[in-house]
Formats: sequence, structure tokens, C-alpha cells
Amino acid sequence: MKQRKQLHQPKRKTLAEKFRQEDGAGLVLTLMVLMVLAVLGFAIGAVTIGSHKLSVVNQDSNSAYYIAEAGANMAYEELENEVWFAHENHNAAAGHYFSYLSDKLDVLDGTVYTDFDPQFGDNPKATISIEREPETELTQKYTIVSTGEIAGRTRTVKMPVRVQWQKRGGGLPRMPEDAVMIAKGYLYLDHGVNISGDVYLDGTVDIKQDFVHIDADGVSHVDDSGMIKGEINLTPYIAIFDAFPNNPDASAYEKNYTSNIFSAHTRLSSLNVIDKLIFDTDGKDINLIVDNLTINRDIEIIGGGTVNIYVNNYLSFAAHDLNINWGGAADKLNIFYAGSTPVRVKNNFNFKGTLFLNNSGITFDKDLSMDGIIISRKDVEFKKGGATVVASIFAPEASVKFRKDSSYSGTIVSKIIESNRQSKFYYALNPYLTTYPYGPEPGGIGTGGSGFGTFTIDQLISAQPALEP
Repeated sequence: MKQRKQLHQPKRKTLAEKFRQEDGAGLVLTLMVLMVLAVLGFAIGAVTIGSHKLSVVNQDSNSAYYIAEAGANMAYEELENEVWFAHENHNAAAGHYFSYLSDKLDVLDGTVYTDFDPQFGDNPKATISIEREPETELTQKYTIVSTGEIAGRTRTVKMPVRVQWQKRGGGLPRMPEDAVMIAKGYLYLDHGVNISGDVYLDGTVDIKQDFVHIDADGVSHVDDSGMIKGEINLTPYIAIFDAFPNNPDASAYEKNYTSNIFSAHTRLSSLNVIDKLIFDTDGKDINLIVDNLTINRDIEIIGGGTVNIYVNNYLSFAAHDLNINWGGAADKLNIFYAGSTPVRVKNNFNFKGTLFLNNSGITFDKDLSMDGIIISRKDVEFKKGGATVVASIFAPEASVKFRKDSSYSGTIVSKIIESNRQSKFYYALNPYLTTYPYGPEPGGIGTGGSGFGTFTIDQLISAQPALEP
């Protein structure tokens, strides 16, 4: 019997032997894994660094934008303050108002704001420029351009602004109620002076004998015990001079007149009134502009309109016995004198109207009768006795002096008030104070101004959002 041959069975390798045969493959695999991880790490790092750099750039850019926006708001706030100041103190005409604002915009243009907290070691700043676009006589457009800068990054925004001129209600600064005198500096009251009404004093007082003061409460005093003493601010009264009107545009005015009658706007170099002068207004206003005016005869206004006389260089009431609008109403005549030569008024002078002396003072001789307003940059003096005055006098930078036997009804504002013997002063509210069209504001304290026609700041200036162009 043949023996079956056994088939050869190959010997199986152990797991350890297999690994020993594949040592190089594991190393390659490990290196590949490490390389992949390195590439991934580098990519993630690059992305992270790029993202950080982009974040820093965006942060600086956003910061520059917010700084620019803040600068525009700061400039607008400054402009808003100037608009309100112009409205309160430079409001007589739109041209005067915008001329003041133009000067302030010149200062604001180029302003650099640096009042910002440092950011990451850098000091931000905002640079302002102003673009102007005239619109109408009563409105102006401006654009505030603000460029913010930080860490070399800049952003610019523009804020359109519209400014409106609004004519306030007329009226001079209000006097304290029942005040017959306001003196800031010195008050001199000679023998036998009588005062009825409140006296406001910021300074010294010198009172002679036989003095009687009856205050607004009806209490009688023989010394200064009835006076109201304390700090007095004359700034609102000094601001009246800012409202001194410029000459109107005279390009279409008449250049002559006939028969001593004016019935239209007229412009003359000189005028010597030697015959009675009549303004025939026919219910409208008439302006007379003259460089040199000498008045030797009466002036009469008829027709119900208002006469405004602008005297640029020289004004003289040269004759005695003059009647200037004496048969008319005090609010129908305004004389605006811009010259610096003092005005002298001779005896027997009767006047109804306003005298606005922007650079000079005025002296009245005896036997004066007046009803109206005197606004004077320099001294007002009633030189001799016999003055009967119903008026409001504003001389906040000068003195007002009365000689003996004067009778005054109204209000006085001055640095110095002097009264000689036997003069009498009575408080009276001049109704024209409430409608006088060339005052700096419609009201303040007391009862002088009307208070109508006032506006809020939002009605004077408005702005659109600050945006990038």
C-alpha cells in the first residue's frame, strides 16, 4: 500500500515578522501625517494672522469713521452756538446776521479737534473744513466736512447744514419793571432832586440835601436806602449798537428833490434845510440817505408812513425854535447818525422820534421838549434848565447829565447819571420800546420788550446726518 504524499504547507509568518518586514512604510506614513498636520497648522496660522490684521485694519477704519462723525458733531455744536448768538445780538438784518456767521465760519474752517482718548497708543484727531453754498437772502447752506484720523487710517464724513435768518419781534432790551434809572458806576444827585420809581445802582452814590425818593412801592426815602443795589450787567444794552442799521441799497434812489418835499427814497451828498421840509409818505416808509445834514427849519411827516434818515458824516440842528415831527408820532421818525462829531441842539427844540448816535454824543440847550428814544454811544447832556423830556435814554458806555429844573419821564440806562438842582424824574414806560425795530432782542427782564417773534434754535439751524461722500 502506497503511502499518501503529504502536501507541503508553507509556514505562516507571525505578526511580529510581518511588522519587521514593513518598517519603512510606517515611517513614511508617520511623516505624511506630520506633513499634513504642519500644512494645516500653517494654513490655520496664516488665516488667523490675516484675520487679525484685517480686524485691526477694520478697527482702525471704524475708529476713524467714528472720530470723523464726532468731529462733525462738535463743529455743528459750535456753529449752533454762534447761530444763537447772532440771532440774539446781530439780528437787525439778514446781511448783518450772515456776515457775523461768515466771520465765525472762517475761524471754524481748519479747526483740528484732538480731545479724544488715546486708542492703542495713538492719538486720534478730526480736521474740519466748511463748504459754503449761498441759497437765498434769508437762508444759507453750509457743509461741515470732517476727516477723522487714527493710526494712519482716515475716513471723511459730510454734514449738510441749513441756517435760517428769522426776524425777531421788535423791541429794545427790557428794563427792570418800574426802573426809572439804571446806573453802573456813579450816581450824583444835587440839591432838591426828586425821583419817583425804582433806582438800580452798581457803584457809588453822592446825594445832597432835600432829596426825596419814592420807590415803586410808594415808600419815601431821603437817602439811598430805597435804591436797589447790586451787580448790573449792561451787556444787553451795549449790544444795541450792533443793531445800528447799514445804509439801504440806494442804487435806485432819487438823487434830488423839489419844493422841499420828499415823497420817495432819496440819496444826497449834502442837505441844508432852509425851508420847512415835508415828507409825504402816502402810507409807506421813506428813506433819506445823506452824508451831511444841517437842519435850520422844521420837519413835518404826513401820510402815515415812517421816515428813516441815515446821516453818514455830519449832523447839525443849527437853528433855534425847531419843530422836528412835533405834530406827529414818535415811532414815525428815526434818525441814524454814524458820524463822530458831537451833535449840538439849540434853544426851543421840540422833537418826536428816535435819535440813534452810533459814534457820538449829544448836547441839548435849554427849553427842550422831547418824546421818543435817545441811543447814544457817548455823553448825553441837557445843558441848561427847562428840559421836559418823555423818553428812554440808552447810553450804557457814557454818562447822562441834567442841569437844574429838568423834568424827565421815562427810563435811563447809563454808566454815570448826574442831576443838578431841582430836577424831577418819574418812571414811565415808553410804549415804543416794545416795537422799536432796531433793537438787539425782543425782551429780557421787566416789561419793556414785547417778547413776540422769538424762535427756538431748531428753527434757526438744522442738519442732515453725517455720512461718507
